[in-house]
Amino acid sequence: MNLVKEAQAMQNELKESLMYIHENAEIHFQLDKTVAHVVKKLREFGYEPKVIGNNNVTATVGKGGKTILMRADMDALPILEDTGLPYASKNGNMHACGHDFNTVILLGAAKLLKQHESELKGTVKLYFQPAEETISGCIDGIKAGIMENPTVDAAIGIHMSGGERGKDDIFLNKGSLGSCDNYKITIKGQNAHGAGPHAGKNAVVTASHIVIALQNIVSAEIPATGSVTLATCKFVGGTAQNIIPDSAELQGTIRTLDNELQAKMRKRVPEIVENITKAFGMEYEFEWMASVPVMKNNHDMLEDVARYTRDLGMNVEIQENYGLASEDFSLISDKVPSVYLQFATFWHFEVSGPGRGGHTPYIVYDIERLHTGAAIFANTAARWLEENH
Repeated sequence: MNLVKEAQAMQNELKESLMYIHENAEIHFQLDKTVAHVVKKLREFGYEPKVIGNNNVTATVGKGGKTILMRADMDALPILEDTGLPYASKNGNMHACGHDFNTVILLGAAKLLKQHESELKGTVKLYFQPAEETISGCIDGIKAGIMENPTVDAAIGIHMSGGERGKDDIFLNKGSLGSCDNYKITIKGQNAHGAGPHAGKNAVVTASHIVIALQNIVSAEIPATGSVTLATCKFVGGTAQNIIPDSAELQGTIRTLDNELQAKMRKRVPEIVENITKAFGMEYEFEWMASVPVMKNNHDMLEDVARYTRDLGMNVEIQENYGLASEDFSLISDKVPSVYLQFATFWHFEVSGPGRGGHTPYIVYDIERLHTGAAIFANTAARWLEENH
């Protein structure tokens, strides 16, 4: 297989897909245009794709033997784009995390693999996933059977990253991606006039005490060597300056690099909420909105993926750790040996600028890198099957 040259030949086709998906950015599970485009392209390539669960798209190539799953996420973010691109999204959503690139790179890899289907030493299962940003898409796919029929033996995921031109192609990490637990707390008090607070129960005051107390878990209960963050990122309450509010809502996220610390945080946060609301005479509702474990790359598979990529003439940098970002691909890596690739797409700093990276309205990735990502992704799956069939 000469996957690099074959991928170069499809670059314009990949760019057209990228521009369409980017311009029509969709969020969460609401991916009708994106899913329709993915299904259309897969059928053009000769696949028989299926939509399972809530907008998960899957298809297989090859036959028999072991199965490796290739996963790309499809959802954007609720951000108003400010890049000035000719194909910029204008609908209030934006692919500010590169999931449009992930999707199109997997489409490119799918076309390459289909062209070499008779040479594959097993089966490749494609997985186009919704709702990664809310860490709720992968669990939906697993419940819908993405790891079965055929049974998945290993998996690879891909995500976009920065990088230095002429130096970087992919980054692999020996360490972990963080666990993630997103929470929602609703405090229920009692209205009163602002001039007579004693007649009411101020939900905003109670919620404020909860915010501070939750931060104290990290500073006072977690060892200095532990890796934990807790951030209350949404605080909503009240309707006017002179009405004691009868409700307030908090939403936040917890990240760890240790499953035991994750369990500790999941225990302590509800305890603190319960005790503070009780002390202030309030009622409350607590909800874990989503949860995923720590994600760890399989070390042997990581070394293999690095070798496969270098054999293409590409550059690989192996790093020690990811940090506390999280990914619901961890639900797959928890089940089978897996590797999460970070593909260097080179942020356009003349547009994006320092501090204008992912999850901002300004981020611009290098569209000319699509074919390189497709070649790396397809090669990884084909080589793994060759060496593990």
